Amino acid sequence: EEEEEEEEESREPMFPEEEPAKVKKKRKPRKQKENKTPKMKKRKKEEQKSSTYLMDDWGLEDVDYEFTEEDYHTLTNYKTFSQFLRPLIAKKNPKIPMSKMMTVLGAKWREFSANNPFKGTSVAAAEVA
Repeated sequence: EEEEEEEEESREPMFPEEEPAKVKKKRKPRKQKENKTPKMKKRKKEEQKSSTYLMDDWGLEDVDYEFTEEDYHTLTNYKTFSQFLRPLIAKKNPKIPMSKMMTVLGAKWREFSANNPFKGTSVAAAEVA
């Protein structure tokens, strides 16, 4: 048994071109950056571009759709709004990249919710009236 152990120790590695494992160096603690604002808050509300501006800037055809009172009652969140409007935008702009589609939908949702005449009233109360 002792001979087998000695043999194992004296064997050369199977892949001699491999280097032995490197020892990890200790990392220095990170310094806190002062006066650093989060990246998400870069753009202020004044700087947000309208959907019409974005579509014109990218050479895309804008969707002319007049939202009805019923639309304002049924399209109550971003998901339902985007499911409604995405096919309309895609029909007029079949080759629109997904990133631009998402940006335009976000701008259109922002405009839609800002122009909602029923904002602040609950959907259930509006349906009863």
